[in-house]
Amino acid sequence: ETEGVESAEVSFEDKTAAVQVAANGPEATELAAMLNDKGFKVEVLSEGAPQSEASAQPSQEIMLGISEGMKCGGCASRAQRLLAETEGVESAEVSFEDKTAAVQ
Repeated sequence: ETEGVESAEVSFEDKTAAVQVAANGPEATELAAMLNDKGFKVEVLSEGAPQSEASAQPSQEIMLGISEGMKCGGCASRAQRLLAETEGVESAEVSFEDKTAAVQ
């Protein structure tokens, strides 16, 4: 487990990833580059504004599109694990069907 990661979730059907990133976490382009280096074809779909929380530091949601490299549920799980293990990532959800990743 990597510092700053709270949770990760995968959806094989959507081929997407949603990741929750801490205020001092990685940039969307860094996450996409990391997955591209691991054999996925990833693009940044959206990068939300930081969200304030009463008892925590602000966080931001990043949505990534994964067009190649996810041929099965195991591939989606691997992408989600790689995102979740990245320092500064609070949560990650990968959807195989939509070919996206949402990161916070």
